[in-house]
Amino acid sequence: MPCLRHLNRVSTRTPARDSSRHSRGHRSAADDVAAALAEIALGEPVNGIVELAGPEPFRLDELARRVLEARSDPRPVIADVHARYFGAELDEHSLTPGDNPRIAPTRFEDWLLRSGGVHPSPATQGRAS
Repeated sequence: MPCLRHLNRVSTRTPARDSSRHSRGHRSAADDVAAALAEIALGEPVNGIVELAGPEPFRLDELARRVLEARSDPRPVIADVHARYFGAELDEHSLTPGDNPRIAPTRFEDWLLRSGGVHPSPATQGRAS
């Protein structure tokens, strides 16, 4: 368990080693996952599934649209309700957490800004708070 305790301490500190990938004082999505994993591993057994979700719900096509827009990529994203995702047809509740997920603090727009070489347009920047 010392390794997991160390992981928890490291994941909650301000990342400073690689300033090109992290803004000082900001957590990354990977930090969110590491902190949740350490907390779960050190906590009482849940005897079930633990879901981790971001603070905002998005449709997959909307995420793709925002990434392309942030990269100034003019290709349109067209949703196909019958398209298969790894062989499964998705619905409005696919790829979404259940009723009681852990909510990670990193917003998609914040991740997008720090993901390297991506600069959201004024339209997408207005969506982040």
